Amino acid sequence: MAIFLTVVVPVMVILTAGALFARVTQTDVGPISKLSLYLLSPVLVFSYIADSSLTRQELGAASGFVVLYMVAMTAVGALVVVLLRWPRELLGPALLTTVFPNSGNYGLPVLLFAFGEAGFERGVAVVVLQFVLMYSVGVYFASMQGQFRRALLNIAKQPTVYAGLAGYVFTFTGIELPVAVAEPIRLVAAAGVPVLLLVLGMQLADTRLERIAGFVGVTSLVRLLLGPLVALGVVAVMGITGLLADVLVVQAAMPPAILMSLLAIEFDSRPDLVSGGIMLGTLLSFVTLVPLLALVERMQL
Repeated sequence: MAIFLTVVVPVMVILTAGALFARVTQTDVGPISKLSLYLLSPVLVFSYIADSSLTRQELGAASGFVVLYMVAMTAVGALVVVLLRWPRELLGPALLTTVFPNSGNYGLPVLLFAFGEAGFERGVAVVVLQFVLMYSVGVYFASMQGQFRRALLNIAKQPTVYAGLAGYVFTFTGIELPVAVAEPIRLVAAAGVPVLLLVLGMQLADTRLERIAGFVGVTSLVRLLLGPLVALGVVAVMGITGLLADVLVVQAAMPPAILMSLLAIEFDSRPDLVSGGIMLGTLLSFVTLVPLLALVERMQL
């Protein structure tokens, strides 16, 4: 119960506030989403990485995990499509909703509530690495019917990637920003997490499951149940322990990344299925996260 009250409830409250705001005011989420994507997210990522105590060894371990986990979950998602005999055109949407967890605007607040600043900053490092993969491999999944070359140009337009790289430069060189620059960055970064959650709530307010219960049900269960199990296996194989292992497993238990719906819309990869999977996965995660956090705490990875 303590985990539910201190970790899940705060996230649920902010998500609900965003959804209610969108329903009542009919506010377009587009401008707020752009503000979050192109300003708040880069500043948040830079701030936490630049001030991070993450060692080179931990960064290397996190990088290896992110790549291996993505490969493993891609295999799992493809296997599900084959076993259930879904048509080939559903492979892209299935991978979009099973491979990439929402470790950013959902996972980071959970890490902050569950593990404090130390867990949060390790989570940010993982998010930056996953962000690069989502805007490369994720774009490929969404554009399996074509348009891949043009889509790759989007990778170079994402400021969060550059902000993360800049943060690592400051971390490993020991360079400190002057107070006049560091303080505004800190203030803007503080708005990052709550606004990200509000945006997610606003986006979910307009999502409808329609007649796609079978697809979204299967992909949600794969993401929420098999996702953390695969992460446990990868962590064990790589010999990762301690707080970093806890963070990696919890992030792997998040629902599908909200960014996948944007890619599905952009490349016409059944956005109804992808958005439905994100919505159902997010709702079910309110139930699955509590026992998972309790299990991770007991296992003491």
